[in-house]
Amino acid sequence: MRRELPTPFDAQPRYRVTVEDRFWRWIYVPVIDLANYLARLVSLMQQGRISVYLLYSFLTLVTTLLVVMR
Repeated sequence: MRRELPTPFDAQPRYRVTVEDRFWRWIYVPVIDLANYLARLVSLMQQGRISVYLLYSFLTLVTTLLVVMR
């Protein structure tokens, strides 16, 4: 928190208080950036042809089955 307080001798006193969240830049911003990056990747995948989309779905299904069988 930053404070700017006037002195008793100021003709036009101005008060200013700024409050910032310390964890916002360190925790929330990287999570938001990661979510935006993943959303861009998914949107690129969904803009393709239907055959490519079906290939992604098939590979996901095969990978899931292989993981579950182990």
